[in-house]
Order: sequence, then C-alpha cells, then structure tokens
Amino acid sequence: GTFSYQNWADQAAVDLGKYYEFSIAPDAGYDFSLTSLQFKEQREHAAQPTEWQIRSSLDGYTSIIDNGNTTDNSYTTHSIDLTGGTYDNLTTIDLVIMLIESGLLMMLY
Repeated sequence: GTFSYQNWADQAAVDLGKYYEFSIAPDAGYDFSLTSLQFKEQREHAAQPTEWQIRSSLDGYTSIIDNGNTTDNSYTTHSIDLTGGTYDNLTTIDLVIMLIESGLLMMLY
C-alpha cells in the first residue's frame, strides 16, 4: 500500500513518537523467515534532505536495521538485506519506518 504524511514539524532527529508501523505474522502454528525488505519512496519537496530509518520489535526498536537519505523528486527503490539469522524462524515481527523532515511520500510493497 501507499502512505504519506503531512503537518509533521520539520525536525533534526528521528521523533520516536512518529512512525509508520506494520506487522507480519504467519498462520497459527507456523513460523517464517525474512530475507529482504523492499520499498519505494519519493520526496514531494526535493529541496529538503530527508532521512528514513527502519527498526523492528525484535530488539525493542533500538537498533537501526537500515537508513538512508533522499533528495530527489522521483521514486527511489531501496532493498534491505535481512539474511544472517536474525530474521529466521519468527512467529511475529513489527517493523517501523521513522522519518526526519517533512514532505516524504513512501510506498511499501
């Protein structure tokens, strides 16, 4: 799906109270493994740099799984490698996308 935000004040650091969250869980009795996360994002106002961060519930959202900056006005695809064991044999996970600055439109797929 696609989501966007408006009227979040410009900020110089991630506001831990402002984020988009989504959960992944298999049917009862099953587990799953994540090998990658891929999403597209687009700036609406190219003049401002924006940082995004991806965090998970596995460590209480303390570690940054990946982050990046964008300053263009076209869709940019990001692919995050999740191999290595941390995301194997899960029964549930919540992922959050945290943003710095305003004017960002992001699409997850």
